Amino acid sequence: MGPGKPQAKNKLVLRSKLPKAGMIYPFDRTLLRRHRRDLALTAGLRKDTHHVSPQLLDTRFSRMFELARQLLPQQQRSRGTETEAAAWDGIGPIAFIASLRQHEALAPWAQAVSDDLFISLFLVLGAARRNWYDTPRKPLDVAQHCELARAIDAFGRAETFEWTGVDVVAWIRGGGLMFHGNKMAGRNADDERRGKHEEMDEEEGSDQESDLNDGRLARSMSSLMVADAEEKMDEEVDGPFGRQMRSLTVEDTRKDTKDKGDTTIRKRQDARRQIDLTLDQVVESMRLLNTAFDEAELAESFAAMHIRDLT
Repeated sequence: MGPGKPQAKNKLVLRSKLPKAGMIYPFDRTLLRRHRRDLALTAGLRKDTHHVSPQLLDTRFSRMFELARQLLPQQQRSRGTETEAAAWDGIGPIAFIASLRQHEALAPWAQAVSDDLFISLFLVLGAARRNWYDTPRKPLDVAQHCELARAIDAFGRAETFEWTGVDVVAWIRGGGLMFHGNKMAGRNADDERRGKHEEMDEEEGSDQESDLNDGRLARSMSSLMVADAEEKMDEEVDGPFGRQMRSLTVEDTRKDTKDKGDTTIRKRQDARRQIDLTLDQVVESMRLLNTAFDEAELAESFAAMHIRDLT
């Protein structure tokens, strides 16, 4: 490499380091579909080591499922005391997986990523194991499968979660998986800032440009409204008293239009960042996760959630 040229970053491709025996991952080039989410996960995994190997990933990810299996009895006791009304916000599969992230046995890497990324990792790894059972590949002997695959099996035999329940569907609908393109970046912006190999995402740049455009538009509208107020005061009032009144009126107009402009910008920014997937997108996500579900029941749950949001 010649002088003056920046040295290329050594970007780890996480997908190529994953344990393979007994696993068929949903995506060919990434683990979590978006490359930047893989980078965020890699940054977390490197909190206490610089060498990310298949063996390291096999050990850490299998430990995640082993811990989940060990904590299931505690979760099931808690579930038994929940009333139906409290179950919506209680200990369903999403809340249970999120609680694992804070466990000291998964420190420090799990605490370095967001809840949504951690939950996505858990679900995608489970899907990869189910994919293998749907279309088995060599080695066919489960004893020869990776530690992660066998840990997922053990967890699956012990858990009794409803994976098509309201909490899972609501989480997917809210954009937790980030399976549906650029407009999902708002919810998971923290993940996209993590890792020294991170670059500015395209949609983040678009949001910034859009924010600038919103500001210019608001300032233009404000200038026009202030000019109209000045012209109206010129027509209606003259003299020293009139000039004083005109000054006060113009200042009030300027402040009022600035407040309205700020409110408009905030509303537009919030709307851009609010995630609300369609039923078809939720169905696609469930299929990518290789989760068995009744489409009619899912549509009914989806409609009920939408009605609840409106009330």
